[in-house]
Amino acid sequence: MDELIGPYRLERRLGSGGMGVVHLACGPDGKRVAIKVLHPHWSAREDYRERFRSEAAAARRVARFCTAAVLDASFGEPSYLVTEYIEGRTLAEAVTRDGALAGGQLELLAIGTAMALGAIHGAGIVHRDLKPSNIILSPYGPKVIDFGIAQLTDVAGETGPFVMGTPPVIAPERLVGQRASAAADVFSWGCVVAYAGTGRWPFDGATSEQIYYRIMHGQPDLNGLDQRLHPLVQAALAKDPAERPSVLQLLEQMTGLGLQLAEPTAQPPQRTQRIPLPQQTQTAQPPQSAQPAQPQPSPRQSRARSRGRLITALAAGTAAVALVSVAAMLLWPDPPAFKLVHNDDFSGRYGWSQGTRTGAMTKLANGHYRMSVDNPLLQENAGGLVAPASVNTSVYADVIVTAKASGTDAYGVWCRGNPHKAPDAKYEFYVTSTGEAAILKKSPKATGNLGPYLKPFHRAFTPTATNRIQARCQSTPNGTRLSLTVNDRRVATVTDTVDPLAPGAVGLTAWARTAPQASADFDSFTVETP
Repeated sequence: MDELIGPYRLERRLGSGGMGVVHLACGPDGKRVAIKVLHPHWSAREDYRERFRSEAAAARRVARFCTAAVLDASFGEPSYLVTEYIEGRTLAEAVTRDGALAGGQLELLAIGTAMALGAIHGAGIVHRDLKPSNIILSPYGPKVIDFGIAQLTDVAGETGPFVMGTPPVIAPERLVGQRASAAADVFSWGCVVAYAGTGRWPFDGATSEQIYYRIMHGQPDLNGLDQRLHPLVQAALAKDPAERPSVLQLLEQMTGLGLQLAEPTAQPPQRTQRIPLPQQTQTAQPPQSAQPAQPQPSPRQSRARSRGRLITALAAGTAAVALVSVAAMLLWPDPPAFKLVHNDDFSGRYGWSQGTRTGAMTKLANGHYRMSVDNPLLQENAGGLVAPASVNTSVYADVIVTAKASGTDAYGVWCRGNPHKAPDAKYEFYVTSTGEAAILKKSPKATGNLGPYLKPFHRAFTPTATNRIQARCQSTPNGTRLSLTVNDRRVATVTDTVDPLAPGAVGLTAWARTAPQASADFDSFTVETP
């Protein structure tokens, strides 16, 4: 193979999937790298390239000790991501050739992959496709790869009844249309550890349909799994994502660190309520100088142990160093398990307002919702336009509203509105075409139509052709906590403590703030709740 992708000379193909192809390549400096190239029909789409850009930026933030470090990226045609090349077999190859892992080798695999998930989640990414072929058993311990391209499976317009991923590791909530969360990755972790420790899937079947049915309705087959890991894997495979342990809880149990991993004192994160782990895992195992007694291994396990001694010995030192940094890494909480309650692609299924009136126009066509506002007088209190979504969110004290949009001047989303009793009452989250962001509160008690800025307009992000706007409105004992995220980066957070608004409606907004006209094109709108 004598082909160039950018400055990288391809040597051979390492693997392929639905999103792209992975090659071993040689960089300009002569070092070997892994280059992951999106398929042409994906890289030709601007929305995929933009999402790929944001995911590559997030991937750079992931701790390098447990993943392949990102070295370079390109977002044209073709789009590609360059990472360090990690020597070693995948977990799938190791189990296929040598049989199931056991003892310390299996525990190293379980701890290492859980630590990797913690680092990936801390960077704001959900892996979505943790599987044995995405875990490399390097001389320095297991490393998880392909968490960037996996994130692209939820790009707006590609969602639906079809679930991307590997059937034996897909969490049950994803099979019924819910968006992947950190809890879904924990379920995949349980499947992977069960596979590594037994040589078979916990929910096996001859067809994808059989596997899906057993994931939804059956009990996992964990016969033969190491008894120290059995209860943790059992808990990770709970049908309800809220009943699974978090990544932090898994590591606390496996490493015996317990409550030494303290939460930060300022702004304590909100956690999804978890059920207690099985009783036998509550007490951390004391350190032992001698290897604990193990059942007599099978011939296949003996071969796996003997061939894995070098990996285990080399990885032990690195794992010990890595565990020292796990406390800092896991101060990032697992994202809570949210469920999708409304998803609109603006194909006409839901009743968004349309029409023209003085100074404002809305139009639903070609899978987009356009909002156009005239403001000929350049008055700050004029030129606004809002549209409510046809979904009842008045019963939710915590809601996440997400939209993908492009436009001029200011546009965004709103929450906690009451269009029937108090049309001007709502929290509005704005971004601008120049990269500014703001959070406003409109209230009948406020002076004029505008209401006070909770977070004034400020330079907050680098605008792209299409921006992903995400607002969270959450009731807390101190008031309503509001946060605005743009292109997967948090840009504003504030708590409204003075007469906070009650839960209410959600929707879209555009505002001719400083220009004679403003317009916004929205091509997706979703609502999620815990």
